[in-house]
Amino acid sequence: MSTFPARTLRRDELRRDTPLEAVIESFFVHQSIKPKTEEFYRTHFRSFVNYLTETLGHEPVLEDVDSDYAAMFLKKLEREPTAKYPNGSPFRARAASVTLKRLANWLAKSGKDGKPLKATPSGDSVLKDLQKAKLPKDVRQPLTDDELDRVLSAAGRPGDRDYSLIIFMAGTGIRLNEAREMRIRDVNIKQRQATVRAETSKFDATRTVDFHDDVARELDRYLNRTRQVTVPADPLFPTDEGRQFEYSGFAKLFQRIGDRAGASRFSAHLLRHTWATRFMGNGGDLLTLKRQGGWSEWEMVERYSHATPIENRDRLPNPTRLKPGLRSATVIPIRRVG
Repeated sequence: MSTFPARTLRRDELRRDTPLEAVIESFFVHQSIKPKTEEFYRTHFRSFVNYLTETLGHEPVLEDVDSDYAAMFLKKLEREPTAKYPNGSPFRARAASVTLKRLANWLAKSGKDGKPLKATPSGDSVLKDLQKAKLPKDVRQPLTDDELDRVLSAAGRPGDRDYSLIIFMAGTGIRLNEAREMRIRDVNIKQRQATVRAETSKFDATRTVDFHDDVARELDRYLNRTRQVTVPADPLFPTDEGRQFEYSGFAKLFQRIGDRAGASRFSAHLLRHTWATRFMGNGGDLLTLKRQGGWSEWEMVERYSHATPIENRDRLPNPTRLKPGLRSATVIPIRRVG
C-alpha cells in the first residue's frame, strides 16, 4: 500500500462517483477562504459526511449531495441537543446550511468542459431551495447593566488585561478574532479609534471603530500598568507569556470569565450585541452602526441592534415644528387612556 497521501483532485477530474471528501478538498483548493472560516466550514462538512455515511451505509460520493439529504441533515442538527442548547440549536443548522449552499453553488459552476459538476436541469444549484433554519427573535439579548457589572468584577480590576479586554469589546463591538489579532499599533488612544485590519476582518475590509473616552482611559491605564515597553507590533491582549492567543484559548478566556461571574449565557459575541444595542440607544444611526460593526447586510444590523426604549424624545422628528414663515401646525393635546 502506498504511503503517499491521497492527491487533491483537480476540478476537471471530479465525477459523480468521486468520494465526497475528495470533492470537499478540491472545493477548498478553488476557494479563497480564511483559515478560521475554513475551520468553520470543515466542521460542518465533516458532520454532513458522517451523517450521509450513517444514513446510506457507504462512503458518500458527489452524487449523494441533494436537497433531500441536506434538509434531513439540517433538521437533525436543529433538533439535536447540545450542552448549550439542550432543546436543540437552530444556530448550528443555519450555519451548516450556509456551508452546504456554498459548496453546491461551486458545484453548479461550469467546469472546463462547459458543464457544471452538479446542478439542476436549469443549471441552478441543487440546494438553491434549501430552507435555512429560522432563528428565534431576540434570542441573544444584550447584557443587562447588572450582568455586565458582574462580568467586569469577575474579569479583575481596572488596568488588568481581562478587565480592559471586556471594556474594549463592549465599547467597540469588534469580533472575537479581531480582538485576538489586534496589535498595539492598531489602537489610537488619542483619537479614540481602533483599526480592524483587512486581513483580520471577516470580509477582508479595513474599518475604523470609534470608542468612548472612558474606553480610551482604561486602555491607557492598562498599557501603562502592564507594559514596561510597548512595542507597536505586539498583541494588544497577549497571553501571560506575552504571545498572541490561539483562537481556542482566547475563546476559553471568555468562558472562564463568564463562569466566575455566574453568567452562563455570557460570551464574547454577546458583547457585540450589547455594544450595538447601546450604540443605538445612545442616539446612533443604523448606517454608522453598519459601517463600524463591519456588516455587509442590513439583516445582520437588525439582528444585532435590539430594540431599546427611546429616552430622549427631543431627538425624534417633530412634524409640528414648521420652518419660519409657515403657518404653525395645530397641536392636538395628548389624551391619557385609562
